Amino acid sequence: MVAQVNPINETHAQLSNAIVSAIMTGPAGVLLLRRSVTGEWTLPGGKAEGGESPETAMEREILEETGIALSAQEKQRWRQLPIVHLANGSTLVYFVIRINKSPLVSLRLVEHDSYLWVTRPSDLPEWIHPGMVRQLLFLLPWCEEGNW
Repeated sequence: MVAQVNPINETHAQLSNAIVSAIMTGPAGVLLLRRSVTGEWTLPGGKAEGGESPETAMEREILEETGIALSAQEKQRWRQLPIVHLANGSTLVYFVIRINKSPLVSLRLVEHDSYLWVTRPSDLPEWIHPGMVRQLLFLLPWCEEGNW
């Protein structure tokens, strides 16, 4: 699937149906969730609903899928990566979110059955969504060194 990457200058209206994903980093590494049906490891995230901004959708998805409520400080520090437009018309918005601690994750939905914090590229599970590998391989060494 061909993707076009754009700078972060889209309007709220253009992103109201975006798919959002969180690259959540903390002392224990980057958080991955395993999909119950496919066994595929992925990032927390989902679709914006009812005209939500990507930021609101991301905060809601994190809480729904992990039980993690982000602090005001954590929300101020998150960074949005360049927006990706896929050939099928979907828009992907990735956020890098540094959390203060690596809390226990409370899987709240039946769509995920396990979670994992990874700190090194060699820790990545075998069955991971291919679109995430590049971002994770770039960020893991950075997290490991405490560079955020």
